[in-house]
Amino acid sequence: IFPPSCYGPKLRHFVESGYASLLIDSTSAERPTRWMGKYASEDQAQDAHKGRTFLAKLPYVMSDRIGVVGWSRGGAAAIEAVSNNKMTFQMEKEAPFQAAVTLYPICWKMTTGLEAPLLILIGEADSMTPAVACKRMTVSKRNDVEYQIVTYPDIEHVFDFQRSSSYDEQAALDAYVRSDDFFAKYLKE
Repeated sequence: IFPPSCYGPKLRHFVESGYASLLIDSTSAERPTRWMGKYASEDQAQDAHKGRTFLAKLPYVMSDRIGVVGWSRGGAAAIEAVSNNKMTFQMEKEAPFQAAVTLYPICWKMTTGLEAPLLILIGEADSMTPAVACKRMTVSKRNDVEYQIVTYPDIEHVFDFQRSSSYDEQAALDAYVRSDDFFAKYLKE
């Protein structure tokens, strides 16, 4: 597990791109566990919705243009946050997210029903969160909800963190450009 400092450059990038950013670290809080002794992605998605509610009340945030982004386990939570899966508990949410971007997420569900546009960016050589699981995921959605999965050949987990042994500058830059374009499409005026 990487220390929270790995999110610094990512948060700076979003802020410099004109987004208010809120980092939610669900895994460090002490709370009851529901899944294999760990805080489940549904719980983290619930935390994301609580964060969305907080952001929506800030005077400088456009409450109808809030997205969610997640990496690895947080990517699974971001997928859950924009899904309406009947297999999981009903999340408390005042309003839906308008878009989601995930980098090397855990795609552990076989199916997911999307409520908002979703972009998945993952390496083909990722052994921690295999791209094949994301490719096999069946996505049901309304016709107007965009779903994209972009895979990077020969790229491993945590490819966008410079201090990671699997860092790949070209894939990281491409992921940032794709994330920016995707969020701009749904979150900017």
